[in-house]
Amino acid sequence: NARRPAAQSAAPSTTCCASSACAAELDPQRMDGEEYLDRYGVTAYMKDMVTLLLENRPEKPIEFIAEYFRTVIHGSSPLLRAYRYVRLSRLDQDAFEDNLVAAYGALDARRGVVVAAELQRILRLICSDCPVQLSRSILLLIDKHDLDPITFKEFSVAVRACLQYEEYFTRAEALLSAHVLPGGGVPRSLLPLLEGAVSCSNAAGSHSSRQTDVDLEQLRISACNALGKLKQPHTGSDAKPASVKEALALLFRATIAKHPHADAAVAAAAVRGGASANASPD
Repeated sequence: NARRPAAQSAAPSTTCCASSACAAELDPQRMDGEEYLDRYGVTAYMKDMVTLLLENRPEKPIEFIAEYFRTVIHGSSPLLRAYRYVRLSRLDQDAFEDNLVAAYGALDARRGVVVAAELQRILRLICSDCPVQLSRSILLLIDKHDLDPITFKEFSVAVRACLQYEEYFTRAEALLSAHVLPGGGVPRSLLPLLEGAVSCSNAAGSHSSRQTDVDLEQLRISACNALGKLKQPHTGSDAKPASVKEALALLFRATIAKHPHADAAVAAAAVRGGASANASPD
């Protein structure tokens, strides 16, 4: 049974904020555009609607969109309810586990089972802004295909991995910005250094298909350890710099290099707006 999802705020119950401050914080008129759209779930609805529209390509797209939002208004969109539960709290908060249970329950409410295709859709919403398309790759890492049933443990592993990579890519992009050349891009000579740093971090961990949750946690640790070595700007005289997205894709490949299903996962992880993630950097 799904427990009641907890609120996003992690403030102690003994702490009370002034009513005027709370009202100001929640006032839609004082939010910037992105915060307003995110808080009220508009961003998630729009992303899901566009994804479904492109997947189905109906002859009457406007009617399709209208029907989608009629469904949302009447509360019969399990995917969006599950997504909102996942986003209610941060990954490091105690409340996150309860919200994850509620998200899983929202997905299996209709048929009593969650299948991999449904998991992929929620991962696609979470990873929509990541430079690498992760949803299919994560399914392959846990050895699941579209119609395979997904247990709560597998659901938890996949969602957590997706959120961890989302955070990782944000941090990596910020650190790589210190290495961007005047004309754009990063020195291509930096790429093998990044890959080597992740490989060294991976050496301490072992990957087993029977311990997927440990594997994915190790991926995050390896990636973060490698990023910690990027403290000083790296200069180079490369004639053709690598894009930041290419560097991020290389880091993703390196973090899963020793995973049993790495080849298939890498092949599925295309770089958004660029070459595939398994393309050679040369």
